[in-house]
Formats: sequence, structure tokens, C-alpha cells
Amino acid sequence: MNSQILFAGVDVSSETLDIHYNLENGKELTLHVPNTPVGHKEVLQKLGTRCYVMEATGPYYLRFAFLLKAGGADVRLENPLVIKRYIQMHMERNKSDKKDASWIFRYALE
Repeated sequence: MNSQILFAGVDVSSETLDIHYNLENGKELTLHVPNTPVGHKEVLQKLGTRCYVMEATGPYYLRFAFLLKAGGADVRLENPLVIKRYIQMHMERNKSDKKDASWIFRYALE
């Protein structure tokens, strides 16, 4: 059987985390949780240790990134300008947290 790398694209805001991720069968899902310690633990319990990719913007991602890393996950931080240009390169103009998480996920796949 062909194993697939599990990724999660995370859009972090002060209040919430929007996460677009894949399953081993190739299906893609979205998770929306509060950006709190309870929400962080929920993500780690549901998604486990996979490759999490997020933008390094402001202080809001730090606690979450450290918890993931302590839990054994692969955490990748990307320059927000790189993600912005990636989205623009694909001619996307509409913007929402859920869409941004999806684009970060697609960037991680490439």
C-alpha cells in the first residue's frame, strides 16, 4: 500500500485556528477551533503528529507551534509574503481564514 504524508495548513488568528488537512485515504477536511490551550490540545488529539505548516505572523502562533513540537509534530513556519505570493500566483483574489488554510495546505503539498 502507498503511504501518504499527512499535512495540515494552519491559518492562525488571535481568536481561532482554521486547519485544512488530509487523511490517509486522500480525503481533505477542515477544522475550526479556538486559539486557546483547549483548542490546541483538541487539534493534537484529532490530527496527531503530522506536518503542520503555518505563517509566522505575530505572536498568535507561538504557543500552538510549541505545543505541537513538544507533542512530536513536524512544525514548519513560512514567511507570510511567500504564502501571499503563492496565492496570487494561482490568481486567487477572495480571502477568508478557511481559504487561507486551504492555500497553506496546498503550498505544503508542493
